[in-house]
Amino acid sequence: MPHAGVIFKVEQIDDATKKRVAMLSYPKYYHFLYGVWMLILALVGLAPFIIVPIWGATHFPNRILFFCLLGLASMVSTLTLVNGCISAIGWRIASPRFRDFVRFKQIQSGTGYVIEQQIGVLIKIGVVGSVVLSGVVFGYFMATKKPAISYRMIVDEPAGQTVETPPNGNIAEQAILEIDGHGFFIGDIVSFKKELPTLGDVVLYDIFENESDCLYMGPNTSLGKIVGIPGEHVTFKDNVMYINDRPINLSQDNSKEKAAFASGKYDGLVSETITLQPDEYLIDEKIGTQCFRDNSSQSGSIWYNRFTVVQKAVIGVIDKKIGYDDAAETELRSRVY
Repeated sequence: MPHAGVIFKVEQIDDATKKRVAMLSYPKYYHFLYGVWMLILALVGLAPFIIVPIWGATHFPNRILFFCLLGLASMVSTLTLVNGCISAIGWRIASPRFRDFVRFKQIQSGTGYVIEQQIGVLIKIGVVGSVVLSGVVFGYFMATKKPAISYRMIVDEPAGQTVETPPNGNIAEQAILEIDGHGFFIGDIVSFKKELPTLGDVVLYDIFENESDCLYMGPNTSLGKIVGIPGEHVTFKDNVMYINDRPINLSQDNSKEKAAFASGKYDGLVSETITLQPDEYLIDEKIGTQCFRDNSSQSGSIWYNRFTVVQKAVIGVIDKKIGYDDAAETELRSRVY
């Protein structure tokens, strides 16, 4: 802590003590014990810097940068709090001679501050840092957690009463849209059917269930128009997508980029003929990206474009707009993802 005396008002070791510890002789194994002590403190600090990013990349591949920064912040917090506690215990059980040796090494390193005060400052910084870090992590996950889908089912139409119902089975038949698209807008109340999609249907689907959420920050539902059904063949040429012989003009040429379908991962789509698998439906545009673990990548993962929706992610086939919720639109448009 070379600047502790200035920033935290830690006192210097007095001159008498400096002279006394400099005149003493110390066993050689004190150097080994001191080195082990410093090594333990360093390893304790480095552990979260390594573990946190690896854990984050494994469980949240689209938040790697956040977990790298979190690992760095955790290292600083651990270096102060845990190391302060370890040092306090070590200092308490150390012999008076070894304490003098530690003072001597500190003076040699150019710090020379009172050890007990240094330890107290470390613990105080660690406690404050841990509290702040916990608040940052909690706030981040609260701000970026997946928002709930709004489902409604009319139970007493004359009285205008409604109840909230979850998307399990065929109970939920209406939803408030969280996105614009295909002639619908945020806040629209639509009815939908729980049935298998067919060509031309507009479906409401869960982006996260579809695993097309890599590098994505937004609502957890989206809309897509079905242009290909299981068993059909897909090819790409320039910015045109062909389903069997039906051309679909794309707004952007993604044919030379990596893409993932149920049949496998492709480094490019030029000259590839892809057969849509059972429960796989083609949308009329690129709908997102999917992350896959890749140890050869600097980030630990690699992303592939997605053009399809799987059946388990489909909430329902949009039937029609039946209303509009102004309050819901205001709340949804004001959300920060």
